[in-house]
Amino acid sequence: MMKIVVLGSKGFIGSEIVRSLNEDIYQSYEVIPLDQDQCDIMDKGSLISMISKHNPDYLINCAGMLSKDFNDRYQLFNVNFYGVKNLLDIAFELGYKGNIILFGSSEMNNSRSCYGVCKKMAFDYAALMDQNTPLNIVTLVPSIIYGKTQTGNMFIPSMIQAYHVNKTFEMSSGYQQRNFVHIDDIVLAIEILINTNKDFKELGHYLPLHYPTNFTLRQVVDIFNKVTKGEISLAYGKIPMRDGEARIFENHGFISYNKIRWVPRVTLEEGLKKCLD
Repeated sequence: MMKIVVLGSKGFIGSEIVRSLNEDIYQSYEVIPLDQDQCDIMDKGSLISMISKHNPDYLINCAGMLSKDFNDRYQLFNVNFYGVKNLLDIAFELGYKGNIILFGSSEMNNSRSCYGVCKKMAFDYAALMDQNTPLNIVTLVPSIIYGKTQTGNMFIPSMIQAYHVNKTFEMSSGYQQRNFVHIDDIVLAIEILINTNKDFKELGHYLPLHYPTNFTLRQVVDIFNKVTKGEISLAYGKIPMRDGEARIFENHGFISYNKIRWVPRVTLEEGLKKCLD
């Protein structure tokens, strides 16, 4: 039976991966969910113990911190860069032979974002280790992931929360383009990687996971209103754009289709409905 360790298993992405793999009626996996209390990527001893004990076929790292606040910079770098570095260094030192799946971010191109900078550093370090060691590493680089269990101040969960409490949703001008991919399609990509037993060295060190179409935030609101058959109360222009925030999203989803035949199945309208069900 294939053994899969999921680090950061209680977070939004990690918990959805664990749930979906456990519910797969066509495959049989031994899924080992580990939260921070069970395996802390900042603790090298914890990582040594985890790999030595489980020696999984696939090691999926969903542990991380999401914040756009500059004051969180020390914790962001510790978790999102040094945590990944610890994981890869320990895996290399132990001669780990399995496959490692990491998560990058579309924010990596924003050099004014602490979150983006530390994710880019982790991405580059993973590429370096993939190219110069026997480690088998792929970094998934999704656009903006969303789903029903997502919380926090990201655009879609914030909009849904405002709708549920009948509160005016304050946002930017809404003309900037974004790309959204539903969590089910992220899980789909992971299942393709696992079930087809892809050679990670042949894939290259990263796979962008993007929906084929970009949307302005105003278009997202329009689709949401269509789904809810109502009108969410809006206040455009109340939230300024962040320093360095991109206005246009560069879509590279075709790369993942060419490499693993991944095509997202959930449209934005269907995804918003799933969030409300």
